[in-house]
Amino acid sequence: MENDNYLIHKITSETKILVENNPTERYSQEIQNEIDHFWQSKIDSGVFLFDGKLFNVTHISEDIIRGHFIHYRTFLAWRYSPLREAFTLKPLSLSCMTFAGNHILVGKRAVHMAQYPNLLEFAPSGGVDSECEYDGEINYKELTQRELLEETGLTSDNISTIQLITAIEDIKEGTLELCVKITLQENTDIIHPPQDEYSELHWLNAEQIEQSFSHTPQLWLPFSFAFWKNITLNKKK
Repeated sequence: MENDNYLIHKITSETKILVENNPTERYSQEIQNEIDHFWQSKIDSGVFLFDGKLFNVTHISEDIIRGHFIHYRTFLAWRYSPLREAFTLKPLSLSCMTFAGNHILVGKRAVHMAQYPNLLEFAPSGGVDSECEYDGEINYKELTQRELLEETGLTSDNISTIQLITAIEDIKEGTLELCVKITLQENTDIIHPPQDEYSELHWLNAEQIEQSFSHTPQLWLPFSFAFWKNITLNKKK
């Protein structure tokens, strides 16, 4: 599994995620009709979908990530239909690596997920939405706490630290992942049953993860290897 498709953006724990005030989605009626038609076709096929909002990045530097919100249906149509050439998007998502002692939380994406069903990834993960926006800035720590609660049942009381590590751009997919390390309090090992996004949740140690990447890379979300490699390189510095 190679890392050539990924661009690492250097950011710090002080990097701000700012929401642009005035941009709105403006597409021709023809493009909007194609977006709506594609969305309806996915719903009709039985795929689990929610037309929330995603944060679309227009600028990234070490100090600032700036962008605005778009509808998920717009991203999905852009990603999986011929509309890819009609306009440019760079949606920002949250990817967390959760540590409990020497173990790391891994989830298997549910079969009904629109993207990468049945593949393994580090948990939790999710889109960057407007619920954690305050005065034009995204609070990524609150977003992280919410995703962890929704996907594992673990609360902020279980968290020792939340650390913003880096941002990794998937050049092929055109997406940007905000990479966060969660360290849990000692003796935290309770996980509620998986909810909508995951069919399984497991605690694996580093050796088990390395072996899985080596022997069964096809079971993993492609981005997960880039995230893992970045974390392990940072540990060695």
